[in-house]
Amino acid sequence: MELKVFTDCWQQLEREEAPPIEGSAIMQMIERQVSGVQQRARRRLRRELTSYLPLAAIGLTGLLYEVTWTRLASAVGIAGLIGVLVAVLWHSERRIARVPFDRSLREVLGALVGALDAAARAYLAAYVSMFGLFAAVLVGIVGARQGAGFWLAGAGLLGLAAVAWSYASGRGYVDRMFGRYRAELHRCLQQLQAEPDPE
Repeated sequence: MELKVFTDCWQQLEREEAPPIEGSAIMQMIERQVSGVQQRARRRLRRELTSYLPLAAIGLTGLLYEVTWTRLASAVGIAGLIGVLVAVLWHSERRIARVPFDRSLREVLGALVGALDAAARAYLAAYVSMFGLFAAVLVGIVGARQGAGFWLAGAGLLGLAAVAWSYASGRGYVDRMFGRYRAELHRCLQQLQAEPDPE
C-alpha cells in the first residue's frame, strides 16, 4: 500500500510542470555574471601591471655599482618603457572600472566589450612599440659605430624580425588574456537575447 502511494505521488510530480523562473530573476543573474567578469578583468590587469614593476627595479640596479651616462641613459630608457606599459594597463583597468551599470544590460555589455577590446589593442600597441624602440636604438648604435654596411643591414633585419615576433606573440597573448572575458560576455549576451524585452 505504501509503495502504491509513493508511486502515485511520484507520477503526479512528473506531470506537474516546474514553475518558470521570473524574467527579473534571470536579468539579475545575468547582471551578476557581467559584474563578475568586470571584476575579474580588473584584477587580471592589476596583476599584469604589478608584474612589470620588478623589471623596472632590475633596470635601476646597474646604477648601484657605478653611475655613468650610458648606464643612466639605459636605466631611464628601461624605466620609461616599462612606465608606458604600466600606464597603459592602469588606464585600461580604470576604463573597465568606469563602465556604469545604470543603463540597460545590452548597453552595459556593449560598453564592457568595447573597453576590453580597447585594452587589448592598447596593450598590444605598447608592447610592439617597446620592441620597435629597442630595434631603433640597436640600429642607431650599430650605425654610429660601424657605419653603413653589413652590420647595419644585419641590425636592421634583426630589429624587423624582433618587431614581427613581438606582434605575433603579443597578439596571441592578449587574445588569451582577454578572450575568456569576451567569451563570458558573449554567453551573457546570448542569454539576454533569449529573454523577451520587458514591455
